[in-house]
Amino acid sequence: MILKKVKLNRLKIKSILKTLLFCARQNIALRGHQEVIERQVLQDRDDGNFRVVLRFRVESEDDILKKHFEKAAENAVYLSPKVQNDLLDIAGTLITERIVQDTNKSPYFFILADETTACVT
Repeated sequence: MILKKVKLNRLKIKSILKTLLFCARQNIALRGHQEVIERQVLQDRDDGNFRVVLRFRVESEDDILKKHFEKAAENAVYLSPKVQNDLLDIAGTLITERIVQDTNKSPYFFILADETTACVT
């Protein structure tokens, strides 16, 4: 029973994390200027991009996510700005570690720097 619950919770977090990383890869701001910190993610309203993309996932038949938003306790939906930042920090750390591992495995590597000079006339 506990293993089943752990597996389900991992699927919920995975779906939320995929959405978060999608926004990050596409350079989409997560939060809007009128972010609503409520659990009613499924209500169509004008709030941050992250919640809009989550609604899109639910509408695209992500049943695990839909059930999570319908049944989760108010303090356990994992959508607060703090949780978003924590997940992004964890993902950033993992990506950095992976880059370092790949670089250390390679016999050669180079660093490319690009510079743009501002010209004031």
